[in-house]
Amino acid sequence: METENRTDMEATIIRMALVAALAFLAAFITFARPEHFGL
Repeated sequence: METENRTDMEATIIRMALVAALAFLAAFITFARPEHFGL
């Protein structure tokens, strides 16, 4: 039971990390477009 719990926790953490990474990428693409640098 403990190993299953740990696996669920790891899966949740990985999922949260992926969502955070996607959100960061979306924000980066939104705010770091070329026109902001005058290109």
